[in-house]
Amino acid sequence: MAADPIQTHAARGAAGQRVRVGLTGLAFVFLLVMLATALLHQAGADTAAENAAANAQGPSEPLAELGVAPGNPPQPAPIPHNPVKAAATH
Repeated sequence: MAADPIQTHAARGAAGQRVRVGLTGLAFVFLLVMLATALLHQAGADTAAENAAANAQGPSEPLAELGVAPGNPPQPAPIPHNPVKAAATH
């Protein structure tokens, strides 16, 4: 039995349709990613300009801006002096 040429042509048409839909979807995703990249790049440029302007104002105290102040360095614990025990060991 030979394959019916009409069914073979219909199968090829369906396969071609699936390929076109797949390539269209791929192109859509590519364009979507390119658009997102462009928007994020623009937002990053705006943030960089704001940071440069803030740094140009002069030095600031980042700990004071956060509401945190540096404390004194930790001191070693004092060694208790026990004269009775010192006299007993001599």
